Amino acid sequence: MADLIKDEWLWGWDPTPGIVSVWATRDGRVTVWRRIAATGELVREEARFRPWLLLDRLDDLRGLGARLGQEEAGGAQVTYRELDGPGALRYLVSADDGRTLTSAVLEGATRRLGRRVGHLREIGKECVLALPPEEQYLVATGRTYFRDLSFDQLRRMQIDLETTGLDPEHNRIFMAAIRDPAGVTEVIEAGGEGDSAEAELIGLLVEKVTAADPDVIENHNLHGFDLPFLNLRARKLGVPLAFGRIGPPGLRQRAARRGVAIDEDSRRRVRFIAPGRELIDTLDAVLRYDFSTRDLPGHGLKAVARHFGIAGPNREYIRGDQIYEVYRRDPERVRRYAAADVEEVAGLARGRRVRPGADGAASIRTACGCRSRYGSHRPAARPSVPARGTGASRAPARRWHVAQRRGAAPVRVRCCAEGSQGGRCKPISIVNASVPHRPRA
Repeated sequence: MADLIKDEWLWGWDPTPGIVSVWATRDGRVTVWRRIAATGELVREEARFRPWLLLDRLDDLRGLGARLGQEEAGGAQVTYRELDGPGALRYLVSADDGRTLTSAVLEGATRRLGRRVGHLREIGKECVLALPPEEQYLVATGRTYFRDLSFDQLRRMQIDLETTGLDPEHNRIFMAAIRDPAGVTEVIEAGGEGDSAEAELIGLLVEKVTAADPDVIENHNLHGFDLPFLNLRARKLGVPLAFGRIGPPGLRQRAARRGVAIDEDSRRRVRFIAPGRELIDTLDAVLRYDFSTRDLPGHGLKAVARHFGIAGPNREYIRGDQIYEVYRRDPERVRRYAAADVEEVAGLARGRRVRPGADGAASIRTACGCRSRYGSHRPAARPSVPARGTGASRAPARRWHVAQRRGAAPVRVRCCAEGSQGGRCKPISIVNASVPHRPRA
């Protein structure tokens, strides 16, 4: 029973298969896109949910009077339930419309604190938890993305922009590399140096995305560079950036800790999203990987691709600040460079980051000589690693290895030599976080 509960918390308790994207609004409306594994068909469904918050107290809602009530009683505009456990955020409060709920909390906090409170973040993360609407819906329903879909059943597209500089206020996009869901790579270019040529290029990029209809659009540092740059250039040039599957053209915004600042308040950071498609940044997976392994030479695409053996032997390399200068005298070289970028992103997202061994299995770190369903592993020990920021060395952590069968996601595995594993390697986590694959027992 305990294992079942843990399994449900990790993978969700709702068995709905094939969810590839969710778009939710603060008024409780949800659109869900699912891909049918057997046919590849994409279906769209509408649903509703009650937006919710976690609070450390109900004081800020007392002003609602009879409009506030316990969840089990029903009938109230805003309902609450006290959660079990010692945590400070012990009250789950919800309403049919998230705007009503947020407004009530802000008004109550303003009265309690004696100053105007205009945003939930001003109350403090120790007092309130507010997730984006899509996450609220998934948590409340127990649904998860990509259930029962293999990696190849998702329609994935990689895009990469080449620009004349790093400042979208003054620089422009002159090239885009695209790898479509069928694996075909194409490079498109502006036909000149003026605004009209760049606008035509952005419009063509939008047409390519719409025609390919991917579930996932990805790149390395997608949220840190490509999307913010593209969004600003499209707005300046008046080009409708219709990347989403529904709604008016234009990217939407969601608050994010690892996002970009879009105004003078540097505390407010956002990521851009396109309703109906997931915009995945492979840099996120790389940062998570290196947090546990501490063995990457850098986090940039080129360094990571070389480290994992993804880069081709004839890969073109150009310094970032020289790309446009090289393009003006040798455009074919930059075309090869841009095409290699999207090919490497595709390889990195898939988890093709190890070279196969003699038996077709693969390994990076190994700590035993066992042979399990995760592949075979050559004996090796994990060395001591210098603690970051010091000259000292840490003691070796638990021994582990990463293994991959053909067509499977890389799985981080604790070595059976650690004991208490019954002589069998035990899966710990999935290394490739772009698509959560589930290791089966």
